[in-house]
Amino acid sequence: MLREQDLVEARPQPDTVALGSYNIDLREIERTWRYLPEHERTPAVFNEGYLSVAVPPYPIPYCSLVPRREDAENLLVPLCLSASHVAFGSVRMEPTLMLLGHAAGVAAAQAARRDVAVQDVDVTALQCDLRNAGQVLAL
Repeated sequence: MLREQDLVEARPQPDTVALGSYNIDLREIERTWRYLPEHERTPAVFNEGYLSVAVPPYPIPYCSLVPRREDAENLLVPLCLSASHVAFGSVRMEPTLMLLGHAAGVAAAQAARRDVAVQDVDVTALQCDLRNAGQVLAL
């Protein structure tokens, strides 16, 4: 699972298939109003639950796209990947999802060619194919 610390600290991942770079961006959970303490009769609107945290470019591992073997052997999940709510606040951006979709497509082709489960994809070969196609996997 990709977590907030993986993004904030840009933790290296041995099975990196994409780089994310958008800040952690969680939208408002609730919009409320209340009176300002200094003006007892002046209501103000407050957005609660908003979070925006800058992150460096961070690696996204192949294992976050792959379900547990006992759940499925022929499924790659580039959109609803394994990520915490906070980490998904960055990963959810279209440019990152396009990179993950590309990685999932190349991995699916490799799995089909070798007739193996997606958990058995040769990640080193996958990374090589992605680099050859122009995907940046490290800075």
